[in-house]
Amino acid sequence: MRSSAAFILIAVAALGLALSGGCGENAIEGHTRPTLLSINGGAPLHADVFVEDTTVTGGGYIPEESVEFVFANPPSQRFLDLTPDDPYGVFILDSYTVRYEVLQMLPTGSGFSEANLPAVSAPIHLGLPVNAEVTTALVLAPASLKLEPPILDLMPGTGTVPYGEVVVQAEITFTGHEQGSNRSQSFEAVTTILFANYADED
Repeated sequence: MRSSAAFILIAVAALGLALSGGCGENAIEGHTRPTLLSINGGAPLHADVFVEDTTVTGGGYIPEESVEFVFANPPSQRFLDLTPDDPYGVFILDSYTVRYEVLQMLPTGSGFSEANLPAVSAPIHLGLPVNAEVTTALVLAPASLKLEPPILDLMPGTGTVPYGEVVVQAEITFTGHEQGSNRSQSFEAVTTILFANYADED
């Protein structure tokens, strides 16, 4: 009877360990919690659809719009004592995807095309050490996006509303993995982009 009881206790303990995900790294969703602190200093991006430049063919160009992103990577639990040199002390950003939602087309009733902005994805390889801030520049409004309606309608010379403005919400999803475990994780952020044909500086 004593040996049977011992066997039952061991079996129950093993089952509990399996249900809890084991011990060590598997007991925690992720050792760190990658976070975005700010985009463009907290200000909306004013994205110019066309830059006049007489030194280039066609009299100008469509610019790529990049802004500053500030990331942090604190431990996911207060009891974790991690440094960047530890096996799980760095989170690697692998890619990001931006989805665009048109909020306003101004002035209203001005002949804008139907909103149809495709999502944009790009690979990156950026390490986020634990307990540190990392600043980098990423493209938020690529030139290709400005060739899509209704932003294309703002283009000088060819657009139907070259004097207008398109207000867009950008929903950004970052995807990466924890160094040492390859555990994948994603997090999101939102910002605003104001597309227009802004006056160019001399």
